[in-house]
Amino acid sequence: MARIRTDYLHKTQKALETSIDHNEQIISNSSNQKEKTQTNKDNTKLKKQLEETRKYDEALSHIANRQIDLDLDYGVKVNYEKFQNVKVGSKKIN
Repeated sequence: MARIRTDYLHKTQKALETSIDHNEQIISNSSNQKEKTQTNKDNTKLKKQLEETRKYDEALSHIANRQIDLDLDYGVKVNYEKFQNVKVGSKKIN
């Protein structure tokens, strides 16, 4: 889980943040209203995606800190059961 966070999720978050920053520059500097409107729409979508990845990061962090041992040889069913009833914040993973 920790590896998923560092190798994938954090890179994805950084890419989203970079895109949002780039779009903010376009919105600030463009004189084309159509471009600003489209970029603003894109930015709204990117911000929602970033918020979703932050929530997912919180859940992964919690699971990674519990150091639940996964074994791919046992398959999804066995590994899935290890995550049942794990609480992340006030929510339970089901």
